[in-house]
This record gives sequence, C-alpha cells and structure tokens, in this order.
Amino acid sequence: MVHFVEKKSAMKERMKVEILFLLAHLLNGSFIKSACGQTYSDVTALKAALLTGYDRDVTPVLDQTSRITVNVTAQMYTLQDVDSVKGSVVIPLSLFCTWIDEKLRWTPSNHGNVSMVKFFQNEVWKPPLALSSPIEFTFMEQKQMHVMVMNVGLCSMQAGDVIESSCTFNLKFWPFDKQMCDVSFMAYDIPSSEISLNFAQYPLQLFFDGNSEWFVDDKTYYKKETLGFTELVFRLYLSRQSGFYVLTIIIPTIGLSVLGAMVFLLPHESGERVGFSITVLLSLAVFLTVIADNMPKTSKPVPLLCIFLADQVVAALLETVFVILNWMLYQRAEKGKQIGTFYKKIVLFTSLRCGKGRKIADPNIVMEMTENKIVENRTIDDDDDNNGMTWKDVAAAVDKIMFVVFLTNAIVPTAMFLGYVTTSAQLNES
Repeated sequence: MVHFVEKKSAMKERMKVEILFLLAHLLNGSFIKSACGQTYSDVTALKAALLTGYDRDVTPVLDQTSRITVNVTAQMYTLQDVDSVKGSVVIPLSLFCTWIDEKLRWTPSNHGNVSMVKFFQNEVWKPPLALSSPIEFTFMEQKQMHVMVMNVGLCSMQAGDVIESSCTFNLKFWPFDKQMCDVSFMAYDIPSSEISLNFAQYPLQLFFDGNSEWFVDDKTYYKKETLGFTELVFRLYLSRQSGFYVLTIIIPTIGLSVLGAMVFLLPHESGERVGFSITVLLSLAVFLTVIADNMPKTSKPVPLLCIFLADQVVAALLETVFVILNWMLYQRAEKGKQIGTFYKKIVLFTSLRCGKGRKIADPNIVMEMTENKIVENRTIDDDDDNNGMTWKDVAAAVDKIMFVVFLTNAIVPTAMFLGYVTTSAQLNES
C-alpha cells in the first residue's frame, strides 16, 4: 500500500512537471503569439541577442566567485536488469535539472512579449552531470533535447539514458538475499566550490516496484563529498524473489537426496542397489550441471546454498561407497568368515534399538533378544564362534544405520539452511 501511495504521488508530480512544460510550450505557441504579438522574428532575434557574447564553457553567474545552484530530480522508469555476479544494475532514467542562468535574462516587453525560449543543450551552459558509479561511463546529455529558458533566467532541462551502475552485492544468502544499490551522479569537471548540487522537492521518483526477480523494498537519497566534488546518491533497497529458485533448485535437490537414502531399503538379493545409487548420483550431477547457469559464480563470499548442494553431492558419493562396501559384507556369508566383535556390537545395537523381542533368524539359528538378556535357541553346534549371527544380519544392521544417517543428512541440513538464510538475510549496507 505504501509503494502504491508513493507511486501515485510520483505520478502526480510528473503530471505537474508535464503540465508546466505544456504551458511553457503554449506560451511559445501560435495562440499566444497572436494574442501578445510575438512573431518568429521576435524569437530568433531574442535568441541571437542572448547568445551574443555568451560562452557556454563559463559558469553563468555574474560573480564568478559564487556558486551556481542546480536542483536535480531523478526519474527511474524500470528495473531492466540486475546482475548480482557482475555487480551491476541497468535502469532507464532521466534527470530533471533546474538552475538560474544570470546571462539569459530579458524583459519580455522589449522583445515582442516573448517570455520563454528554448536552446539545444549544446548551445548554452548546462550542468555536466555524469554517472559516478559506472560500469560504462555515461554522460547525461542529449544534444537533440532542449534547455527551456524563462525570461527571469530560470532554466530547465531533462536528459535521459539507459545507465549501467556498479553495485556491491553480498551473495552469502542467495537466493534469499537482500541488496542495496546506489546510483550516483556528479558534476564531472566542476568542483563543489563552483557548483552546488541539490535535491529538488521530490528527488527520486520511481515508476516501478521491481521486475520478475527483484522487488524494491525502499528508496532513499543523500549527498556526499568525494575529493572536492559533490555526489548525489540515489539508493535502492532490493530483495530477491526466491520462489523460482526454491521450486527449481532446492526442492528437487531435497527429493534426490531422500531418494538416495532409500537405496538402503532395497534387498541385497535384488542386485539393483549399486545401480540405483549410481543412477541417483548421476541424476544429481546432471541436475547441478543444468542449474549451474542460475547459480552465482562467486567465492567472496561463497553462497550458503552452494555449500548445501555440495553437502548433498558428497552424501550421494558416500551412499554409493557404503552400498558397495556393505555388499562385500553381505557376500562374506558365502566365505564362512568369522564375525568380529565390532560387527556383533552393530547387530546388537540395531536389534535393541528396533524394539523388544526382535528376532534374528536364519535357516539354522533363532536368536531372541530382549533388553536384559539374550536367549539363544540353537539348532547347530554350541561351538559356533558367531553365536548365531550371520553376515547377512551384519549387512542388514549396517543398512539400518546408513538409512537413518543419510535420511537425517537430507532433512536436517535442509531445515537448518532454510531457517538460517530466511531469517538472517540482511541488506549489504557498507
């Protein structure tokens, strides 16, 4: 609602400016000419008289020790592009400037009642405003545009261009980041001792709320002195609309990570465990290749989302490794190797954790376990060193542990990442 009111107020101000321009043109139009008697020769003679002895390279004040005051309004029309990696923002804008030219004054009654004339911008003095935060140097000037001059010496001009201004972005919280971007202007070769740059009554007018990726949260403006020159700074506060990245990057990555953990639920007899885990790993790798163009290519600082994605890739690699190693444990049942104490503890741990009365059985052994004791019903020799356990039991126990570990890795880091970046993203004010 606040943005709507500001936009409506800015539009009203722009309408006022346009009405003033229209009235100025009407003053020089045919209707006024006929009413007041001004003619074409009156206007041309006045312009020639005003330019006689006029030097556009000299500041138009009679006392050259004083400063000329220029009031500036910036009108920004659209947020065309924001490149957070390159550190730039592209905005079509115009600067509306007013000042008093003490050399361009006349009495209308002495010149056919002509009260306003216009000159091309390269014919008279004008403030040499240039973008002071450029990616590409931009001078705010259009030779085909005019400077409107009233008989009291009041001059006004409007110069526009599509500017590309440099900004410093902090991509740590990408794509939930909030950024601050400054667009600043200065009188290129006139120090502040000769020119006083000031803001007009409405210094910054925005005719947009953002674009498809960015939203303008707020705006402000201020002046600063840099090496003896005055800069007018117009600041935009931007926040990224992250819905696209959540749907195309974060959710698919979480889905692939959960799917990778499911490999430990597949039975060893299926023979598809290794192939399944490799397929998930390749799917994640291909997916990251596709989205690489949308990810910021910066290391200062590294976006937290990149660290999160790297964690999921490493997890997929480890899943493949553990699937292969666990398959080796499962195959030891055919080789008759003894089960070590470490593996026995893993089986006992998972059996106790899975509930009371959990049974481990194979064709020859039935072992019933409780929290307080182990009751063995043996049908083979009591001298069996494995105490009724088989390597298949060990492989099943490892599967349970790995499933819990990798499923936790797929869920907990995601919750921590989303919670942190959405609550900690701050504007990069420096």
